[in-house]
Amino acid sequence: MNRFHYHFLTATKRLLRWALNRMFGEKIAIYFSPLRWANGLDLQRASSLKARFLEQAMRCWRSHDQPRRYLKPGNSLADFFSAMNADGIRYLVLRWFESLPDVQPGEDIDLLIADEDIAKLEKWLSPHQTNNSQLFDIYSVSGISGAQFRIALPYFPAHLSGELLRKRVQLPNGVFAPDARLHWLSLGFHAVYHKAEKSGFPVAADDRKFAQNPDHDYQRALEKIGEKAGFPVPNNLTDLDKTLFEHNWAPPVDFARKLAENHSPWLLKKYPRSDAAFWENNQHTDACVSVFLVREWAQKHNLIDLIRKTIERQGFEIVLDAALTENQQEIAATRLRGGNWNRGPYPVCGGRPVWCFVALDQTPPEIPGKLQKQLPFLNNPNTFWVKQSLRDAINT
Repeated sequence: MNRFHYHFLTATKRLLRWALNRMFGEKIAIYFSPLRWANGLDLQRASSLKARFLEQAMRCWRSHDQPRRYLKPGNSLADFFSAMNADGIRYLVLRWFESLPDVQPGEDIDLLIADEDIAKLEKWLSPHQTNNSQLFDIYSVSGISGAQFRIALPYFPAHLSGELLRKRVQLPNGVFAPDARLHWLSLGFHAVYHKAEKSGFPVAADDRKFAQNPDHDYQRALEKIGEKAGFPVPNNLTDLDKTLFEHNWAPPVDFARKLAENHSPWLLKKYPRSDAAFWENNQHTDACVSVFLVREWAQKHNLIDLIRKTIERQGFEIVLDAALTENQQEIAATRLRGGNWNRGPYPVCGGRPVWCFVALDQTPPEIPGKLQKQLPFLNNPNTFWVKQSLRDAINT
């Protein structure tokens, strides 16, 4: 079997498993898991192939699960917002809400929704457009599938989205929106981290290069909102980023790196790939620290000891081995991975993190070029092999 045929069959098997899971549930899907069918290959080579094609398969499956929605025929915007209010749906319109229910032709409405209320929107919204119906982009707090930003990211880190929903206010037009302070901070976040160089702001005060035709005048909007909320007039992305950081509205580093990837040269420079200089300088004899977070599903199935032994077998020295407290679980669940610990394309949701291993690798090997390209934030391939070994063991 040549490589093309192997890749084709692997992708087909993954698609079959996904379809079976959707139709019949987890047990049938797990039986057809592609991870059961690579036992004859070298572990690291097989793991690399599996991970690469799993990611490609996930990208294909997610292509139909986008946040774009359209108002169903027969509903007006005023009726839609009234119905959401009557049903107790926890939502808010993120920006450009002052004139609602009037909307300029072609403009979309960005909604932030509590995770548990996403399914309720199906009564009024559809993924398919009919008769020039109103456009919406729907984002859940944790970025569940179909309500995520880009691939597997929430729109904001979950703890910031939670703050927006907790402190929302109802406007005279009946629509829920952020108060003045959170309106400024969330719009500033959008300008800096979602739009970046396309926002119309220069990167720095002395920079003369900036987008000439941004989709909105973010500088004027932030200036106007800032007059009510007491924020300074922003003149460039660097100063705006600093203000967001001072008010605890800058994203965590892991979240910012993912936002920057293939999007913003300025953000990529500010949040570089993990330890890039470390590997470029070939300093492969220096020790590397890795943190492994174990999720609820693994603890429930008594896999903590297996995980511990697998980490040690890969050459790590475990320096911390501890269950997370309730408070630590909450912090990890809302502030790491942007707060997205959902099921994604897999048959089962792993749940929130409940256990932590901190491990030291005295002699991390060099990252293979293809693996570095596949996982740009990886700083030790042994962490990757640990995860793949565990997946093999659990799915066999």
